Amino acid sequence: MDSGNQVASKSSKYGKRLAKIAKALGNNINGTPVNYKVYMTSDVNAWAMANGCVRVYSGLMDMMNDNEIEGVLGHELGHVALGTRWLK
Repeated sequence: MDSGNQVASKSSKYGKRLAKIAKALGNNINGTPVNYKVYMTSDVNAWAMANGCVRVYSGLMDMMNDNEIEGVLGHELGHVALGTRWLK
């Protein structure tokens, strides 16, 4: 999915901000490594997959403060923790 989207670099303002927020939440959920990235789009969204892939859209980051983004990430990490079980 990353190949079809512009991904913010880790050194960009979005990449640095996401890294700062995500640091408090950790990068491993029940043994699954978490891979955080920002998609550069005005859309307001975030999503996660059972394999630890967590994506946040820059449009969402533009609208929310750090605490709100941390809440969104917590929600997305719940999907990682539950794996495919949350789909049932």
